[in-house]
Amino acid sequence: MLVLVFIDSVGGIGDHIWDDISFASIMVLALLAWLHHWRLDHFSFALIGLEEGEVLRFSKHSEVTCVVAGRKGEQVKGQRVVFEGREMSLSAAGRRAYRQHGYEIGRVRGSMCWEHDGRLLADLLQEIES
Repeated sequence: MLVLVFIDSVGGIGDHIWDDISFASIMVLALLAWLHHWRLDHFSFALIGLEEGEVLRFSKHSEVTCVVAGRKGEQVKGQRVVFEGREMSLSAAGRRAYRQHGYEIGRVRGSMCWEHDGRLLADLLQEIES
């Protein structure tokens, strides 16, 4: 449905750039884009086997750490950490760590900011998905 709305918003099939692209090709590209977006937005510690209390290190300055948040006895479901005594998202912690070290940065992807055992969380996730 989303693909059809997008196609309609740019003029529909048969107009200008869509002349040489089949509807099936457009659907495949839209599905791949959605899956890529979903994968990036649905990172969780459980996907890479991290548990509550595990320490993560900031990739730019390894002395900066945060701790995977959760409740004892429950599976860690999201991407919440404790950074500087406050619970927040992995991305918020990454943004704060960057700013504290003089980096002017807007949006960050948390899994690209933090490491576990010397490896970026994003890399760990990619290995599992491969």
